[in-house]
This record gives sequence, structure tokens and C-alpha cells, in this order.
Amino acid sequence: MSSDVAFAIRLELAAPIIPGRRFMLDALLSGLLFERLGDAARAVAEIPLSRHGQTWCGSQALLEGPCEAVPVVYTMALRPERDLAPDNIRPTGRGGRFPSVETTRGPYQNRMSTMVSYEAAAVWFCGKGDLEAVRSLLEDVPAIGKKRSSGFGAIRPDSLDIEETSLALAGLVFADGTPARAVPVETWKAIGGGSDAELASEAAVPPYWQGVRETCAVPSHLIVDRAQAGRLAGLD
Repeated sequence: MSSDVAFAIRLELAAPIIPGRRFMLDALLSGLLFERLGDAARAVAEIPLSRHGQTWCGSQALLEGPCEAVPVVYTMALRPERDLAPDNIRPTGRGGRFPSVETTRGPYQNRMSTMVSYEAAAVWFCGKGDLEAVRSLLEDVPAIGKKRSSGFGAIRPDSLDIEETSLALAGLVFADGTPARAVPVETWKAIGGGSDAELASEAAVPPYWQGVRETCAVPSHLIVDRAQAGRLAGLD
């Protein structure tokens, strides 16, 4: 089997998913590799996807809808001796708001945060790489996305569907010519990307939580119906 195969992935969901700021296939595969290897460096280096320059050929998730965004509020216990670091209490999000900290049971007892969940029927990705290695990582995954240990993002057993496609830039560009993931703007220009793509300052290389931000062309699709998801991912 070639290690440079274009493919589309569909995983059926059994619970709402919290995709976070931008949920990309390379990040998902890297996380699954880390669970197996316990080695962060290898988990990134051995992602079974092709690369264009430094950019992995793995798309952002497409959520199969229709579905609405539903806020999810959760609390995280803070321990002053360890958790009251600047990164935990600094303003976050686009509005630059300080996190809410509950003090009714003592100083700095809990931090309350809000995430967004979606009751999607399935999640789709497209990409290019070692198809069998990707299948091996995904075939038994119980849940994906954020807060999966709390029941979000549960995957229906035996629902993994992977099909080969002929999409030339699978994982970088959707079939309609729009960005499939955060692609550094110079890479986007090099692969012939359109000048009308939305641009944003994003981390384009995993691990994304500590990545250096740069100007990227970013996806315009998130919630789509099943037929549109298939078309964007390269299925005829």
C-alpha cells in the first residue's frame, strides 16, 4: 500500500463533540500516537501523514449537521501552590476576559470555563499519507475532541469509514478550493491557493498548544450536511 494516498474519513458520533479552536487531523493522530508511545517527540515525528513543507496534509474536522453550538460550562479545581500561574489566570479568548474563579468555598477554589459543543451526527476529515497506519490508529478510538474523558466526542463502535480519493491536495485544500486546515500563507500561495481565503494568526505546526503563531489561510467550513462533507473531502 502506498504511503502517499489521498483519503476521506467519517466517524459517527454517539455524543456531542467539543472540537475546540481548530481540530485538525494531524493533532488527533499525534495525540493517539502519544497514548501508545508515551514519547511526545516521536508522537509528532511519526504522524502517518504526508507533508508539504512543514505542513501536515490533514484537514480540520468537518461536523456533519445540521447542529447548533451549545455552551458547556465546567469547573477545574485550582491549587494555589501549583495552579495559580500567570497562564492559568491571564485574560483569555478574543474578548480578553479574565477567567471566573469561584471563591465561595475558599480563596481560588475552582476555575470555571466555557467550551462549545456540537450534537453532530459524524465528524469528517480528509488527508494524504499512510492509509493503513491512519486506519490502525483510528479503528478503536473511543472518543475524540476535548473533554472526551467526560463523555464528549464518543465514537460509535465500528463506525470508522475511510475511502481513497483522487483529491490532489487532500488535507490542505478542500475540493471547492478553500483551505482544509490552517496553512501558512506562503505555503498557501505556493500550492496555488486563492487570494480570497480568510487569513488569521494561528499555530500551524503541532503541538499546537505551544506552537508559534503565523499568518495562515484558514478554513471557512465547519458545519456541513453529509453530502457536502463528502464532496469537500473529495468523494464523488
